[in-house]
This record gives sequence, structure tokens and C-alpha cells, in this order.
Amino acid sequence: MPLIAVVHLALAAYFGVHAMRTGRPYWWLFVLLSFPMLGSVIYFFAEYLPAMRHTRGGIKAARTIDRIIDPQRELREASLEFDRTPTAYNRARLAAALLAQGRVEESVGHWRQAASGPYARDAMFLRGLGHAQLHGEHYAEAVASFERLFEAHPDQRAGAAALMYAESLAGACQGQRRPALGAHRP
Repeated sequence: MPLIAVVHLALAAYFGVHAMRTGRPYWWLFVLLSFPMLGSVIYFFAEYLPAMRHTRGGIKAARTIDRIIDPQRELREASLEFDRTPTAYNRARLAAALLAQGRVEESVGHWRQAASGPYARDAMFLRGLGHAQLHGEHYAEAVASFERLFEAHPDQRAGAAALMYAESLAGACQGQRRPALGAHRP
């Protein structure tokens, strides 16, 4: 049996099962089996692909494709929104976009400003500040930020914030034990 026939049968079977499970009309089976490869291509573009937009996997795939096509989009949009309306939440969005682009020091500055004033005890801003400081290897500052977070919001002591806090503590401890430059190593 030629390879194309095997591929056609596999695709037709996959899309046929999909059509029946999702309640599509039975005539799709006729289209899938009567028109080799063409029926599968038509079903893919007419039914399967549009339905994928509403699934978790489809949304993730669309975001990944968007990031590949335009990697600066989120940073550009966050910067424009912050310039238009310089609120603390828009500053936090810009800081997160800067951190995603690897511009850690700028991100830390924005998170610092967002986590000050009336938002000095806000959980989202303190967690973001600690996260950015951890990425920038400012371990002692990250420890202080996470301690402020835990003091203001004891419920944050679990999950990702606790892991980042532990990483910050480890980094701060490791940084204290480093030998001075030029020191002799045994």
C-alpha cells in the first residue's frame, strides 16, 4: 500500500472520529472518505482549525505563533499603554514585558516604582519586584521584597512566591561565601 494511501486513511480516520465526537454532520464522513486528501484538507480548514481557537492548546499555539512572528509586540503595546495612561498596573505590565525581553534592570526600576506609595503592600507588585530582582541576581533585595510580601500577605507563603524566596535566600547566602577577588583558592 503506497504511503499516500496510509496517510489519507490515517487523516480521514482521525478527522472522522473528531467529526463524530464533536457532533458534526454525518456527510463529513462521506467527504473525508470520498475525496482522498482533499476531503481531509477541507475538513481541517473548515471545521478543525476554527474549533482549535477555543481550546487551551489552540490558544497556547496561537500565542506562541504570535510571539514568533512579532516578539516585540507585548513590549510595544505595554509601553504605548503606559505612555498613554501611566497607572501602576500599566507600569507593572510594562515591567513584566521588559523582564520577558531580558531587560532586567529597567524592569526592576519599573517594579520598584509600582510597589511604592499607595501600592507598597500590594501582593502583585511585591511579587513582581522580587521576581525581577531574583532574575537580576539582586538576591538581598529580592529577599527583602519577599519578606515585605509575606509580612503584608501571609497567604503568599506558598507556591511560586515561596520558591522564589528560597532561591533568593540561597543566592544571598552563596554570595556571602564567595572568596574575595584575588584570594587564593586551595
